[in-house]
Amino acid sequence: MTTMNWQEHSVSLRDLRIEAENLEPWKWGVFAFLKNVGVVPWDVLTMPRAKVRLNINPSQVPAGYLASCAYEWDSWGESQPTDFVNALDAELHPERRDFIAAILTSLGRTTE
Repeated sequence: MTTMNWQEHSVSLRDLRIEAENLEPWKWGVFAFLKNVGVVPWDVLTMPRAKVRLNINPSQVPAGYLASCAYEWDSWGESQPTDFVNALDAELHPERRDFIAAILTSLGRTTE
């Protein structure tokens, strides 16, 4: 995987959850976790804030989207990678999308 195309590579939240559970406790942040499991190249240091995308299939989440979310997630404080995966799973669950979109809109975040 080259640095140019890594963001388009898709990742399954199920597979990411397995990796997260195998590494707990983890104390270096979710962005570093994604690097450790090979989702993000080691030379990527920052990511721009992404628009929340509620239309993503949880079994095919773009690595670039995961990296952007993880980078922002880390700015909120310490947590475990499983917390991050659980939050994304809830956000992308088809039955919860409208509810999540309403909350995000009330917080001033735009969604796709």
